Order: sequence, then structure tokens, then C-alpha cells
Amino acid sequence: MSYTFETTGAGGPWDKKYAVLDPMGPGMRIDDFPDPITYTNHPASPYILRPERHKLADVAEFVVQHASRRGSNLTFHHIQARNSLAQYAPGPGRFDNDPREVLKSYFPIFNMAFFGGQLVDWSKAPDRCAYGIKVELIDRARARQLGPEAYDFVGITNTKGVGDVRVTTIYILDRRTGAEDEDYEAIMTHMLGSLAHEMIHAMIDMYKMDEEYVDRASHCTAWQLAARAIEMASVEFDWLNLKLDLGREDSLLVETTVWGYKFPREDELQVMGLNPIESRLRLLSSNGHEALVKEKAASWKEINDQLSHLTSYSRHRVYPLRTFPLP
Repeated sequence: MSYTFETTGAGGPWDKKYAVLDPMGPGMRIDDFPDPITYTNHPASPYILRPERHKLADVAEFVVQHASRRGSNLTFHHIQARNSLAQYAPGPGRFDNDPREVLKSYFPIFNMAFFGGQLVDWSKAPDRCAYGIKVELIDRARARQLGPEAYDFVGITNTKGVGDVRVTTIYILDRRTGAEDEDYEAIMTHMLGSLAHEMIHAMIDMYKMDEEYVDRASHCTAWQLAARAIEMASVEFDWLNLKLDLGREDSLLVETTVWGYKFPREDELQVMGLNPIESRLRLLSSNGHEALVKEKAASWKEINDQLSHLTSYSRHRVYPLRTFPLP
């Protein structure tokens, strides 16, 4: 059933729109109760998660807790990630390989370091596995096949299902230009930030229970907290030697300027680790590009409409991260 969704009043959360129900209709259906995530404290298998059975806040908190472990609290998955990285890139030149190989190598490293190994690589999934993740590096020609003007994004997460099997594909745009002065390591670091960004969407899509009467911003507070924890971990894990940028503030501005969610209150920005003054100044600056924003929004809508027709499981919208028109 389709609903019209509206934002809450001044006191409600910034990242939610609620269904407007027909007063003559049957009323709200009671959703199933979500399952809690089980923390076993066993080093080799410290968590138990079930697909599509947990609250969004619990899934995000799981990412925060795992990515925030340090020192003696590191799990077997963190050690696996460190060992895998040492084998893949023992010294300088870690990004010398083809970008597809870099993404292929870093996906399991990020999965173990940030997501507790809970994302299933579709290429390595056991037979009849109902869930899996694929990562695809695409050029602008392939991007246009996903929808008109699709060259304006850096990452898309799209899930489609056939029967009980669901496959999530993470598309990462190849940002190389071929210029002589191109900083390849900076570009690959940028693309790895996009990969981590989309892996959060994939994690949420795999384990979050649906909310029938709520239209929640894709880069909501829960997503922001998970992204912030990963950004901090990427710096504090000295063995990772990366400083990832997941485009948190740009994503928030797209949610509010394009998709019509309320701009967060000062206390909400502080919870997400965003500077209230700087964020509001950037919002005011972005409003000065109103005509361009509307033009871009029209193209994104067409892309999303096409993606939604691929399957009823397509849940993630397209966001042009870091290309949003800002001064």
C-alpha cells in the first residue's frame, strides 16, 4: 500500500516522515516486534544478527560498537582485517592495482574491521544463501545505463530480490580522469570512502526490519552515527592508514534540500557530530543554488523511479555525494 508522508512538527525528529492515513481506512497494522541483536562476548563469534529482524537504531549501534573497539577489545574480525591488509598491501604502492582489485580487496577488510563480518560476499556465499553483497566499479557510460544524468553520483546501493534470495549491488563510480597530475591515491581513498558509505546502507538494508508507516531519511541520525564511527576508526586504526570521508554533511544537505526532510535542530546536529554553525551556513549557501538543485532533483527522481521498477526490494535513493553544489 502506498501512503503520503509528511514531516513532523517543530519538536519531532528531523529524519522521519509519517504516513497520512485515510480517516475512513482500516487504521494502522501492528508491525512485528523486532529482535534484539545478541552480543555473545565470544572473540570468534561475538554477535548474532538475523536478516530483516532488527531496529534500525540497533543495527547502527552494532556498527558503532564494533568499529569503536580498541586495544584489548579488538575481536577476531579486527585481527583478520589487519592480517588481510598486511598481506594485500605490505608497504607503499597499496593502490597500484586496478581499482576493481582495490575495491575487491578492501571490501572484506572493511567488512571485518567495521561490520563484524556480517556482510556476505555474494561471490563467496554458500549455496542457497538468501542474502549477499556484490561490488561493481562502473564508468560514466555504465552509470548512464542506470538512469539519465546518473554520472552525478559516486555510489549507489541497490537491492533486488527473486523469491527468497536478495542480492545487494554496490555501484562505485570510477573517479579517475586520466589527467597527468591526477592524485591516484587521493582518488582511491575517495572511492574507498564511498565504498564504506554504501556498505552501511547494505548493512541496514540486510538487517533492518521494515517500518511501514515511516519514511526515514536514508542518511538519518542512525546512519550518521555509524558513518562517524567508521571515519574515526579509519584514523585511529593506525594499521589501516586511511582517513575515510563518508560524505556525511553533504548527504544530510541533500536529505533536507532535495528530499524535504527538516533541517536538524542544533542538539540533533551535535548528536551526529556535525558543527551546527557550519552546517547551517552550508545550508544557506546551498539554497542560493535553488534552480540548479531543482534541476538535479528532477534527474535523480527519474533515476530512482527507474531503479524502483527493477524490483520491489529497491529501497535506496541515489545521492550525488560530494558533488552537491556548494561554494
